[in-house]
Amino acid sequence: MTSQYDAFEHLRRALFWEEDKPIAMLTFYADDAGHKDSDNYVVIAGYVGLVAQWERFCSDWRLQLAAKGLPEFHASDFFTGNGIYKGWDSKERQHDKEELLTGLAQIVRDYSLASFSCFIDVHGWFRANDEYLLDEVGFSPFPLGGRTVVERVRTWCAESGFDPSRVEYIFDQGSHDWGKLQTRLRADFDIEPIERNRRKIRPLQAADWIAYEGFKEIPQSEGPRRIRKIRDSYLALLKVPSDPIIYRPSDFITQLCSVPKMKIPRRSEQGKAAVRLTGC
Repeated sequence: MTSQYDAFEHLRRALFWEEDKPIAMLTFYADDAGHKDSDNYVVIAGYVGLVAQWERFCSDWRLQLAAKGLPEFHASDFFTGNGIYKGWDSKERQHDKEELLTGLAQIVRDYSLASFSCFIDVHGWFRANDEYLLDEVGFSPFPLGGRTVVERVRTWCAESGFDPSRVEYIFDQGSHDWGKLQTRLRADFDIEPIERNRRKIRPLQAADWIAYEGFKEIPQSEGPRRIRKIRDSYLALLKVPSDPIIYRPSDFITQLCSVPKMKIPRRSEQGKAAVRLTGC
């Protein structure tokens, strides 16, 4: 495959998407490949744009990266100087780094309509899962975050004059509990999410970036005082209209488990004991 290949264009033609169809590009971020028992938070984040906007995005994104000799953008590797980005975290490349990030952020602002993100406090989720059948009904952290973002996108579309039923949802592939997310979206919204590789679908690289930035920033929001200022690279992305949702420990009960329409049963005492024994 060459850098000229545009997998988004191929997908659009294969599925006969019209230019004014809204497309949500979403991805998942957590360290250690996103295992819910390894991190304090998991994050789902991404952008909504129209097909015509994403087509222009793909062209400009490719050219911006090619000008710096890069075939793609992977946020965590880029900021840590790993893989093909070795040396990009050095002082000698600081100007190139800033120039690239400024250009990519401008493309995101030019060709997306809104951004959405959901932050799941993993330790809070475990405590709620000890009392309620969250995992069994498909509400492990990744599916819960994905469903939450989809619901907010649908609400935003209705308020913004778009038909929520026309939206397509493209998720980065390889995310933990993908099958549970599929089941929830089918049952709750009659949605069939699409799973694709961010290395091939360029707008997913932008979603990966904001998910990474959110993951880096969320611990800073804890407590009465911030440890440091918000990262400049995150602020650049937040210039797109943003709708973040955070599930903190108490929110799992008040906003999810105790809401009748969500139909999440309590565990029996035997069930609680089993969860504690297995560590699920």
